[in-house]
Amino acid sequence: SPLSKLTLTSSGTIKNGTVVDTGSGLVAANGTLDGVTYQGALDMSAASSVLYLKDGFTGGSGGATINLTGTSSTLYSQDTETLDNATLNIGNDS
Repeated sequence: SPLSKLTLTSSGTIKNGTVVDTGSGLVAANGTLDGVTYQGALDMSAASSVLYLKDGFTGGSGGATINLTGTSSTLYSQDTETLDNATLNIGNDS
């Protein structure tokens, strides 16, 4: 059966992969997305979430949404990064 939720933790990296989220999403508590194509909503709603983007981030055929809404959460880019076919929602002023 499919996973209901995947949590990326501090030492976790998804490299040159494609993630197709069909509902519950990838919870980005920490970790790195390196050259990833992502389709769906990326959940950064947990307090103090940290996510590193490296070598580009591309929304799949349906696009991607990064929900950066957790208190004191941070989205880092390593070097110069591009978000292609993706939306970044910043929903918490801290």
